[in-house]
Parts: sequence; C-alpha cells; structure tokens
Amino acid sequence: MNKLFIRKAEHEDLRRVKELHDNLLCVKYGHHFYEQLINGHGYILLVAVLNAQIIGFASFRIEWLNQKEEITTQAGLLTLGVDRKYQTQGIGGYLLEKGCSYMKELGVSSVYLHALASNTPVHSFYQNHYFIHEDTVKNYYHFDKTYQDAFVFRRKFDKKLHSHFSYWMDSVLEIFETCCC
Repeated sequence: MNKLFIRKAEHEDLRRVKELHDNLLCVKYGHHFYEQLINGHGYILLVAVLNAQIIGFASFRIEWLNQKEEITTQAGLLTLGVDRKYQTQGIGGYLLEKGCSYMKELGVSSVYLHALASNTPVHSFYQNHYFIHEDTVKNYYHFDKTYQDAFVFRRKFDKKLHSHFSYWMDSVLEIFETCCC
C-alpha cells in the first residue's frame, strides 16, 4: 500500500533533500543552506514521504515586517520540488497546499515566491494554487553566464495585521472578558 504524508524534515533527511535539489533545480546551494533549513530561526523544511522514501520538499523562510506601525509576517517559498518519477501526480500541489496551510496556522499573512519569467508551466501551477503574479524582477537569476528575469507570485491569507494600538486593545478586551464577564 502506498502511503504519502508530509512532515517537517529532520537532520538525517538533508542528504536526500540535497540530492533532490541538485537533480531538480537550476540554483545550486551549499551545505550552509541546508543546515539553515533545519536549524535556522524562521526556516521550515517540509518533506513528502512515500513508502518511507523522501520524494519531495518545500522550504520556507518566515519574515517579520513592521510597516506603518503594523506588524505582520510573510513567508518566502524558497524551493519546491518532487522527484521526476512522481511528478504530474498531484504531489507537488499537495506539498504546496500543506505548506501554505502550515504557514497560515503560524499566522503568516502571505506566501510569496520567485519563478523564472520564462517558465510558463510553473506560472500555471502556482496560479492554480491561488498565487497571483505581483511583480517582475529584472535579472534576478544568473545561470550559465546569462541573466534571467523572475516573476514574483503571492498568495494572501486572511489578514493578521494589527497596529500596536489594536493589538494592545485586543489584549485588554481579552483580559476584561476573562475577569469581568
């Protein structure tokens, strides 16, 4: 029986995750990148496991923003991939949805990502998962001595924005309701 599940990666998973990264992605990462995904503050690495074998990954970086007295978080989807033998079976979408659900549970207001501007199938994949093309970054990628543009896609969740005052007021009301009602 085939059993697929998504879980947070562990240190012993890094060798297989690196192997998948190297086989699937144009960007090559050093050892520090993988260590940071496991041990770094604000980084999350999820793996898709089928029959006790890691067949996919999704890595996120949570970023804290403070703009105009509003505090919020967003997450960058750093990498996402599924072993070629298992592609086009919905596993990448399942992994992405599980990752986005987890980010939402953590209170993240949105997930954004960069994708090669020339990679139309990837654009369709993300748009099918509620990501919206938000911007274009010129010369974002550098492969084989040439520069490539990137599209920025974003998926927004329910807003978790609070001004400092409204955050304080929510806390006061919660205390009041607990003590006095």
